[in-house]
Amino acid sequence: MLSEVTLYMPAGDQSNAPHVQLAGWIEMPRNAEILNTHTLKEIVVFQNPSAVNMFNVIKYGRCFLKVLEYTSNMSICRHEVEGEPCPDHIAGIMSISAGIPMTTLSPSDSFIVSRRLSMN
Repeated sequence: MLSEVTLYMPAGDQSNAPHVQLAGWIEMPRNAEILNTHTLKEIVVFQNPSAVNMFNVIKYGRCFLKVLEYTSNMSICRHEVEGEPCPDHIAGIMSISAGIPMTTLSPSDSFIVSRRLSMN
């Protein structure tokens, strides 16, 4: 699904882990007005039950947030995904996937205002 993206995973043996997290950059369409040319993707692959969740990582204020863009199995996903559900086979088992894994994000402004109330 992300054929043009080089994915990186933690070093070491991950074969017995319940899930593994992969990360990579997907290139956005060229635009002279946009300085950022890539969107950070995080992919979480679950071993049992078999499922793949793909996220866009966005910066909001000084925090990084993950936005779910694709799931290979809606029945075990804990969030709704935009897009039409479609039948899919994962490890020979029928599941319903949803979302668009190749989505990219344009940079946007973010601003967080916080106020600290205290007697001191």
